[in-house]
Amino acid sequence: MIDLNDVSLRYRASRSVPFSELVTRMTLLWRPGRRRAPQVHWALRNVSLRVSAGECLGVIGVNGAGKSTLLRVMARVYRPTRGTVHSFGRVTPLLNLQFGLRPELTGLENMQLLGLLQGHTRREVDALLPAAQDFAGLGSQIHDPIATYSTGMLARLSFSISTAIAPDVLLLDEVMAVGDGAFKQKSKNRIRALMDQARTVVLCSHDLALLQKLCDRVAWVHGGTLRMEGPPEETLAAYRAFLQRDGSPAPCRLRHDAADDAPIVRRASRSRRRLSAALEPSVSASG
Repeated sequence: MIDLNDVSLRYRASRSVPFSELVTRMTLLWRPGRRRAPQVHWALRNVSLRVSAGECLGVIGVNGAGKSTLLRVMARVYRPTRGTVHSFGRVTPLLNLQFGLRPELTGLENMQLLGLLQGHTRREVDALLPAAQDFAGLGSQIHDPIATYSTGMLARLSFSISTAIAPDVLLLDEVMAVGDGAFKQKSKNRIRALMDQARTVVLCSHDLALLQKLCDRVAWVHGGTLRMEGPPEETLAAYRAFLQRDGSPAPCRLRHDAADDAPIVRRASRSRRRLSAALEPSVSASG
């Protein structure tokens, strides 16, 4: 089970500037003791959501709405700026097909690596490998370096090892959007089997037909907020109507927020942050 209570997350927003321009601006415009208030982007705003055991929750929204960020908060990859996140049991996130994979290693070696990264013992990994190999259906290519794999083959490998031992909570971000029809059907059957075992599944996808077949509820995220949540038929119908009317993503919310002293998720390096804070905006060369 996963329980999110009034969760908000913000990032520091920074514009990429060439190093030569930074040096010029620092030389010409730097003023000691002057700092600009940071611009921040709220990726999530006051999201409260509970996913029960044995339930499959679908997450929808336009690009940039906050879907992937929401799953990363559930997986505790990101710490929320405000609010609380509680998860019960072993959480297995499959949020990026490349996560944890080494391109120079073979598919079999990467399966072993992923199993260890997910918290299994070496003995458990060795025991689950034959079933995972069979489910992936890669044949002799399992012994080839994954640098030669297609996106669909990477999806087969990652999904197979991640679900070989049923996790308590499985988080999937667009993983089922790749792969052929036969593997997609096998993946659907495995997700249904997980739900029958009272496992929790959160599935983020743009495939609305897939969500309607698999999910008990669907949550619609828009502009970082939970716009609607409910039965798949109602939520998906409202989302389709929105896409037909205006399917453009919500603009990023940027604002000065110096008064708020809550922690910010910082993406830039420390040296770059210090340098950017010391510089004024660019000015015209004329005059």
